[in-house]
Parts: sequence; structure tokens; C-alpha cells
Amino acid sequence: MTRAFALPLALCLALPGGVARGQDAGTDDAPRVALPVREGTLVLDDGSSAVVDGGVWLSEALLLDVAKEKARLKAENEALRQAPPVAPWGVVVAVAAALTLGLATGAWVGVEACQAWCR
Repeated sequence: MTRAFALPLALCLALPGGVARGQDAGTDDAPRVALPVREGTLVLDDGSSAVVDGGVWLSEALLLDVAKEKARLKAENEALRQAPPVAPWGVVVAVAAALTLGLATGAWVGVEACQAWCR
């Protein structure tokens, strides 16, 4: 068996339910598979072929999920860029509150330890 036939056969056997097609892509029952590829040949829709040397092949359903997540993250990043920055005084107040709580806790533990030692 040649490599050109071995890789598609391996893909068909590895994907549960076969390769995801356009009609079932994005549904809950469509397989979401990522296959590592060391070497292979892609046959494109127009009949031409391309040699692939390493990478990962994604099922159509997984590719659509990744594209949706990428769009969501891009929108979230844009919203964060447009959000007003945290005021410096807010950071100062937060650090001062944490420092005060830390010192108060340390002093309380120190007093308790001193009282226990003095008994």
C-alpha cells in the first residue's frame, strides 16, 4: 500500500463516524478530532494535490469550534482594549488594604504567641 492511500485510510479509521461533513459540522454529534501528521498528501477539490510535511489536521467540527473561540477571544480583547484603565489610586487603595490586613494579622498572631509563651 502506498503512502498516498495509507494516510486517508488511517484518517477514515481514526475518526469515529467518518470525516465530518458540512451538514453535520458544528452539531453535538460531529466528531471533534485533531490528528498529528508527520507526512501526507492532500487531494484538493479541484483534483490537484499538495504534500504536507508535519502539522495537525483538524476535523471540520473542531475547526469551526476553534474559529468560534478565536472570534470570541478577539472580541474580548478588543473590549478590554476599549475599557478604561484601572485608576492608579484604586491600586494604591488595594495595596494599602492588603498591607494593613497583613500587619494586623501578624500583630494579632504575635500577641497570641507572646501571651502563650508568657504563661
